[in-house]
Amino acid sequence: MEITIIAFVTFAAFLIGRAVKNKKLSFSYTVYERAGIRSDLGLEELLSRLENTMPESYAAHVKKRVIGEGQIREEDYDYYEMELKRFFLLSAILKEVPMYNEKVDEIWHAMLMFTREYERFCEDYKGNMIHHAPSVGNTTEERAFFEWVYGRLFLTNEETHRTYGRFFQQPLSKNIIENFNDLSHDELKETYFQTHTSEEAANVIDRLIQQLQYDIQHVKSGSYKKSSSRLRDGTDSVSMIPLMIFYSDTCSTHDQYCERMNDHSPSHTSTHHHDHHHSCSGHSCSSHSCSSGSSCSSSSCGSSS
Repeated sequence: MEITIIAFVTFAAFLIGRAVKNKKLSFSYTVYERAGIRSDLGLEELLSRLENTMPESYAAHVKKRVIGEGQIREEDYDYYEMELKRFFLLSAILKEVPMYNEKVDEIWHAMLMFTREYERFCEDYKGNMIHHAPSVGNTTEERAFFEWVYGRLFLTNEETHRTYGRFFQQPLSKNIIENFNDLSHDELKETYFQTHTSEEAANVIDRLIQQLQYDIQHVKSGSYKKSSSRLRDGTDSVSMIPLMIFYSDTCSTHDQYCERMNDHSPSHTSTHHHDHHHSCSGHSCSSHSCSSGSSCSSSSCGSSS
């Protein structure tokens, strides 16, 4: 009888373990149509330019190389390719764009292996090279600004946090808040955005600056209700942006900022499955962390215009 019970328990444990393992293996990411761009900032034309300047044959060769080397599962590839598209969109808009995910960076690395095709893509899409070169230390200020802009341009969900680490764990610098409150449109463009880019990108930049200025003014005027904002599992995190700005501006320490922001985040939310950890307890970067202008880790790399 004892042996039968032990055998049953062992078999049940095996089945549970296999179910958990299969659940992890079957995890898949949502690939948004049109890269999940928001429709109010003129990104449609810039995305069309990006996709039209990336030949299907080139994209297919890159995919074959990455999957063949076992860097990304075939069923997950389209998701990471979508995130690379988002990175290239940001690279046409911002002066500096951190790269926070190793797998997205692997696709970028593979693109570079096809030298002539990559050079032609960059020239047709952006008008100049998107360089992938060593760069120096990434900062929490850059991370917070990245999240603010990323959240304004793209739809996000729980999978975004799995990919990049949880958002809203780093406060915007008071200097950035003051700049977007005080500087003119042209001064902000010169400081934070690409000044030599395509007409499609320039259109997005103008609209984006207006949105970011509105975000700051909206918070400083007290026109929003911070108690009504809360990040829930699987939902778009754009509702957290006013809170991010408010607590960045009013909290005196990083720990205080984290405590206030976490009051509006689900305490049970898991951050497993993501490829880059980023939390209130510290800022860490992957060994392949790259950026459009800046990055972190001793073997960091990046792209610059």
